[in-house]
Amino acid sequence: MSTTTLPAAQFVTSADGTRIAYEVSGHGPALICVDGAMCQRVMGPSRVLGAALQDQFTVYVYDRRGRSESGPGGWPYEIDREVEDLRAIIDAAGDPAHVLGVSSGAALALEAARQGSPIDRLAVYEAPFMVDGTHVASDLRLPERTKELVDAGRRGDAVRLFLRTVGMPAAMVPLMRLMPSWKDKVARPITANSPPTKPFLGSLGPTPQPGSGTSTGAHDLDRDAHPTLPRSGRMGFRADGDDPRGSPQ
Repeated sequence: MSTTTLPAAQFVTSADGTRIAYEVSGHGPALICVDGAMCQRVMGPSRVLGAALQDQFTVYVYDRRGRSESGPGGWPYEIDREVEDLRAIIDAAGDPAHVLGVSSGAALALEAARQGSPIDRLAVYEAPFMVDGTHVASDLRLPERTKELVDAGRRGDAVRLFLRTVGMPAAMVPLMRLMPSWKDKVARPITANSPPTKPFLGSLGPTPQPGSGTSTGAHDLDRDAHPTLPRSGRMGFRADGDDPRGSPQ
């Protein structure tokens, strides 16, 4: 029986001192994969994508702060700290690097590019911005509501709010309680030795509002109203999908 050897975890220290776990595979130009909010290296598209692309790229897959082996970071959640995490991975890879962002990871990658991170080429899949009026924008109070639930100790309700906001069918939400991220960050009892879960849960609410340096729960985006979005000819591949699995594969 054959076995697959997974890349060993490595660590880099972000600007605020948070340790970020990542793994490297393949050979070629550096490509950094940025996962969505509920993902981590062991559960999400990045590791699968990395395996598919490792013949052409040196692929970096990392745990966003508050997830799996990365440190929790501080509270309240701040998007700029996640931009610094991505910049630390880029520095470890040797800038400039290609970046592939999925879902909220796409929004994070766009914000990192807007802030001047040394990104050579940027590809984003299912960035959570509504650009054509075909979907109703999220509640403007989503970040505030998420923070209120987390501060009240209602961690499960915070995750349920996020999942319903992104369109997960109500019948599927209870099944998420079986997933690693729910067990690790939501269901675990809080004790004096427990790693903080607030930064992870706080990241479920905000989405970077391009060009403003702030965040919003409404994902409307008028491209012409945000001239600071990356427009360089070296970047700019965006893809959307209608696969119900939400996979960029």
